[in-house]
Order: sequence, then structure tokens, then C-alpha cells
Amino acid sequence: MYTLVYYVTSKKNGKVFENQYVGEEYRLRRNAIHYLHKIVQNDYRENGYTTEIRVGSIFCYKSKLTEKGEREIEEVLIKVEKI
Repeated sequence: MYTLVYYVTSKKNGKVFENQYVGEEYRLRRNAIHYLHKIVQNDYRENGYTTEIRVGSIFCYKSKLTEKGEREIEEVLIKVEKI
């Protein structure tokens, strides 16, 4: 059994917010984990994130400029961990 663990960092108005939460659980063979990486990566790309595959995880990044000219940054690190 494997689970997705999300580490979310949001930066707004000079403040940093960090969250960690556990997502769905999957019953996979060890050699099928790369399919899960591709599915999650495509979901985040559809939502406007830039994605990068790292060893055992996926890094997602999204940045936007607000009406006031301030930048909002959201970074998500998604790890596949064995239960």
C-alpha cells in the first residue's frame, strides 16, 4: 500500500503558510508507481502548475500576480510513501 503525502507552501503578502496532509491510499506494485506520478503530474498541469519530477516525488509550482501588484506563490511537494 502506498499513500500520497502533500507538503504545501503558500507565500502571500510576505507571509509563509505551510501545510502537510495525507491524501489517497493506493494498492500498487512497486514498478507501477511511475503511472501514479504521471496521473498526478497531469492533474496539476491542467490546473496551471509547472511540474518537475524528482526522485520519489513531484514538485509543483504556481505563481500569479494580484491586482495590487503583489506576487502569490504556491509550491506543492507530493511524495509517494509506503504504508
